[in-house]
Amino acid sequence: MEMLVYDFETTGFSWAHNEIIEVAAAKVDENFNVLETYDSLIKPEKPIPEEITKVTGIKNDTVRNAKGAREVMQEFRKFCDKHIMIAHNGLFFDAPFYYSQLRRCQLGLPDNVMWDSLHIAKYYATKAKKHNMKYLCEFYNIKQESAHRALSDVKDLCKLLQIWREKHTLEQMEAAAKPCELKSLETFRCRLPFTLSKFASAKKFCRVKGQVKGVVREVSARPIFAFKKKKEAFFLVREEGGDRIEIAIDGLEVIDE
Repeated sequence: MEMLVYDFETTGFSWAHNEIIEVAAAKVDENFNVLETYDSLIKPEKPIPEEITKVTGIKNDTVRNAKGAREVMQEFRKFCDKHIMIAHNGLFFDAPFYYSQLRRCQLGLPDNVMWDSLHIAKYYATKAKKHNMKYLCEFYNIKQESAHRALSDVKDLCKLLQIWREKHTLEQMEAAAKPCELKSLETFRCRLPFTLSKFASAKKFCRVKGQVKGVVREVSARPIFAFKKKKEAFFLVREEGGDRIEIAIDGLEVIDE
C-alpha cells in the first residue's frame, strides 16, 4: 500500500465557510515510518480569527507572504498522488476541507481513498478517556512538540499509527479506518435535494426531523458534513446544546430554517 499521513490547520471548523491556512503530509512505509514530507502555509482570503491564532500560533503576519490556495493545492495534490490519505478525524474534518478547497480552486478531485485514524483509535485505544490527538499522545507518552501545527501533528500521528501497527495488520487497520473515496463526496453532494443542499450549507441551527440510530427524532441541529456509510447517506450534525450525531438523509425533513 502507498500511504501518506496529512493534516490541515484552518480558520475555523466549517468546511463550507472557512479556509485552510496550513497543510502538511508525510509519505510513509507499511510500518508508518516517514519517507518524505511536504508542508506549506497558505495565505487566506479573509483574516485569521484571533481564537485560531491562540490555538495554532499562526498569525496574519505569518501568512502575509505565503502562497495562495490554488498553488499550494496543486502542489499538495501532486505530492499525494494516488496514495491512501490518513488523517485524524479526517472523514469529518480534513477530507471535507480538502474537497471544498479543491472545488473553490476549480481543481478536479483525485482518486484518493481516505482513512480516518480516529476510528482506528476507537478500536485499539479502548482504555483512553478520549480519542483526540492530545489525549492519545498523553495516553501513549508521546511528547507533542508543536500541537496544532500541521507537520508536527502529522509526525505525532505517524507515531500513534506505528504503535497500533506493531500489534495489527494493515488489513485490520484498514477495516477499522472506515475508508471513503474522496470522489464519492462529489457524487453524493450533487444528488442532494435542493432543500437539503441549503441545509448542508447552513451556518445556524435548523429544526429537522429524521432517523437517528433508527429512531425518528425532531432536533435542532447545525450540519457539519454529509457522508456515505456503506449504501446509506447521513449528515453529521451538532445538536443545539448537545453532542454530534449522525442523522439519516433518507426521509430527512427540514422543518424550520
